[in-house]
Amino acid sequence: MLPYTWVRTANTFVHNRCIAAIRDTPRVQAMDTGLMLFSMLRHSDVLMYLVAIKSVYSRLGPCLITVLDDGSLTKTDRELLREHLSGIRFLHISAVNTESFQKGGTWERLLSVINLSDDYYVIQVDADIVALGSLDEVLGCIRGNRAFTLAGNPAAAVETAEETSARVRNLWTSPDSVQPAAESILDQMPDAAKLRYIWGTSAFTGFPRGSGGRKKAYGFSEWMRGRLGPLWETWGSEQVTSNFLIANCPDPLVLPWQKYQCYEPPDYSVGTELNHFYGTYRFVGGAYRMHSRRAISMLRDRTAA
Repeated sequence: MLPYTWVRTANTFVHNRCIAAIRDTPRVQAMDTGLMLFSMLRHSDVLMYLVAIKSVYSRLGPCLITVLDDGSLTKTDRELLREHLSGIRFLHISAVNTESFQKGGTWERLLSVINLSDDYYVIQVDADIVALGSLDEVLGCIRGNRAFTLAGNPAAAVETAEETSARVRNLWTSPDSVQPAAESILDQMPDAAKLRYIWGTSAFTGFPRGSGGRKKAYGFSEWMRGRLGPLWETWGSEQVTSNFLIANCPDPLVLPWQKYQCYEPPDYSVGTELNHFYGTYRFVGGAYRMHSRRAISMLRDRTAA
């Protein structure tokens, strides 16, 4: 069996050839409307990102567009992005002040989003997102300055900390990965009765303007570090923190699964509005390629109309 990295590289190469027509879609003009689309980006995902950001932008309308360069973007990558996304802003991962937070594991992304949400409604958009529908729920959240998150599974909902911990402990007696380990002890946090949690995914999340998340993130991260030790430094702690921050905003929305989905087994079903084709299952069954091509076609049709 070939190593996973070889297979992923080959699949990415083929996929990028299949979506090359995104280069022929019209340029997007970024502008300051109080809304910002934010993404962390690497070199191999540039064309996929253009599909993601143009498909989302076409539904949400004018906004600022900011990319956090993970250090791998080339001069050619930046030129291509500027060609298609006029007014795009770039941040470099090395310039993100993580202070006492850990580095890596997409923490720089979360901290950047938190900082930017002081002045903007910020939507975190992963490069493997494809939007095909009207995104009415998201537009409603933007208008109401209301937090939202993509669900992590069909049953995801806003839960109390006690409900989350009870559910997780029923599934894992001794979790050895950071997400279930952290979720299982939420009910031990100070003021746990007042806290909430969502089993979400940070691939597509909306952080309201003025949500003041850095202090909350710091307190949450420090408490978890004190309880979980080195495990809290592993991949996934940023995801847990994002879920916690969104859940404890006023009246957060879990996007309805039938419309907004993560593409995964056993069903590999797709939502009608937006889908997240994440790493492990991204290229299974050809749905990502089909949805990307459909998004490209819709971008062309909207321009022609």
